[in-house]
Amino acid sequence: FEALHEIGGVLKYGIPESISDSYYYLYYKVVFTLVMWIVGGFLLPPIMDYTSTVSETQIIPFIGIFGILLVGAAPRFKDTERTIHIIGATLAIVFSQLWIILYGLKEILLIWIIPLIILTINGKIDITWQKIFEKTKLLFWIELICFSTIYYNLLILL
Repeated sequence: FEALHEIGGVLKYGIPESISDSYYYLYYKVVFTLVMWIVGGFLLPPIMDYTSTVSETQIIPFIGIFGILLVGAAPRFKDTERTIHIIGATLAIVFSQLWIILYGLKEILLIWIIPLIILTINGKIDITWQKIFEKTKLLFWIELICFSTIYYNLLILL
């Protein structure tokens, strides 16, 4: 029942600016860390297994998963753990999509057209990049794209 309370609390506040921002809305902060570690832990075996069948190097998916684990280990990105959190998030985003480019079904990457359109439309208005990200919750959607493209690829490829 506590997990339902956590989800209800996040939904109560609407779409966060990023997945990581949901940490600050959770009553039990440890839930964020556990979810990131569980996601990383469950992604690691199938992605490493699939990569070993198509390539001799498994460092790319490993670095991406390591990024997710870092995000979970350093959830307080608004203060003391900012640098570690941002390094982890960047590794997860970049290496997840690099894995798809090298080993996955590349057509799923067409979904990146959506955030590019949002940036283009909002970029023509005289506002800052920070305002664009805040107004559209673009970072949340970018993170969601990264997770969904990896899961989509693994479901189809395995």
